[in-house]
Amino acid sequence: MDTVYLDTNVYVACYGDRRGKKALISESEESDKLLQKIREGKCKLTTSDHLERQLDVYLPKYMQFVKELDGLGLRNQVTVESTDIEAAEKEVSLLPKNATDFEDALHFVLAKKAGVHYLVTWNLPDFNWFQKRIHVVTPNGVGSPWVPRCNMCQ
Repeated sequence: MDTVYLDTNVYVACYGDRRGKKALISESEESDKLLQKIREGKCKLTTSDHLERQLDVYLPKYMQFVKELDGLGLRNQVTVESTDIEAAEKEVSLLPKNATDFEDALHFVLAKKAGVHYLVTWNLPDFNWFQKRIHVVTPNGVGSPWVPRCNMCQ
């Protein structure tokens, strides 16, 4: 079964707007389809406390979703530890200036820590630097025959 870690913007596309801008209809629909695949047990979700802090106003809808998944055994939770923060800071320091930010680097570190097959985001350029070490895809890329699972994660 594919395992996924969703960037904050995937949830925002489902639950509301981002910085005062409505999500594109296609982003919203594709994000909804992926959450439905997770509900149906076609893939397993990994979440983190870092993600929950970023979701703030969307947290009630998100918590309702993960409670449903927990009841079905379809979620894994990872917790940020000091070593993860250090690893994210190191990732950012190794990249060209403004290549990505600490928050996205921490999502990458947590997804790698959990061993997921896909890190899912609508903001591919921010994760471009991590593509060689984890599959970074949009929601419609999960399980696609055109996007193989990350061999390093299995």
